[in-house]
Amino acid sequence: MRANEFEIIQTLTKRLKTSAEGVVQGIGDDAACVMIGGELLLISNDDMRENVHFRRDFPPRGIGYKLIAANASDILACGGVPKWINLSVGFPPDLDENWAIELYDGVAQATRELNMVVTGGNVSRSDRIQLGGAVFGTTTRFVSRGGAKIGDDLWLSASLGDSRLGLDSLLEGAKNEALANMHLYPKLALALQPLIAAFASSAIDISDGFLGDVGHLAKASGVGFEIDNPKAMISNATLTRMGDENAALDFALNSGEEYRLLFTAPIKSRKTFLDAGAILIGRAKADKTVAIGGKLVETRGFSHF
Repeated sequence: MRANEFEIIQTLTKRLKTSAEGVVQGIGDDAACVMIGGELLLISNDDMRENVHFRRDFPPRGIGYKLIAANASDILACGGVPKWINLSVGFPPDLDENWAIELYDGVAQATRELNMVVTGGNVSRSDRIQLGGAVFGTTTRFVSRGGAKIGDDLWLSASLGDSRLGLDSLLEGAKNEALANMHLYPKLALALQPLIAAFASSAIDISDGFLGDVGHLAKASGVGFEIDNPKAMISNATLTRMGDENAALDFALNSGEEYRLLFTAPIKSRKTFLDAGAILIGRAKADKTVAIGGKLVETRGFSHF
């Protein structure tokens, strides 16, 4: 396939029925939203593949934890509470049973911490390890990628770079367990969920890297963004590791699978989000470009193709 990931999605979904009565939001956001019996139900899914998202020598408990966190993050990005997940896994015949048991110990830890329930799933044979989840949640108000207004504040739920530091450590054989755990055990913005549901005008979770995901937010909302507080975007661990602030910023902007929330909200809610610990990094603007520290940037993130 020569097209990029999002062109492939457009080509394939043209052949499908994607809207109907009760579908509040279909394809194109972090989660779908449907109205059932007067309640808003959120639906999403996230998959992980051996040698694409992880290697078999990575700690399986951490892989299981991350699988749940990645799915739950999509629900949080739409202002929802993640509640139920169905798992679909494929295991090679030669896989050590203890590996699978440890994987599910990580799943159990994550669902316990997030107060989620595993409601079913499927196990099948596969040439390589394949892990997937269909996650469901509820919300009082659906928050899409497309609601940012000119002048809205732009926020991060937490600073960036830790996930990439952790991945680098894992690729080096997890010599630094604390760093490795920053990739495998992302800390989700649970405390911000009710505030995002109440006040956010748009939101997305950072999975493909900040530069790509801020571009998705800008395109969906029809605005641009001026980011005038870039240093606040860099995690302390990243700044310490890189030494130089410019190098640390570049590293953080290109760190994927962070599962931080990037969102906008009207200025009148600024104190509420500051008090909750969110990081104010900029604002939405009419010019449909993205500038960081006064410099225009290309909004391109990770693509599978």
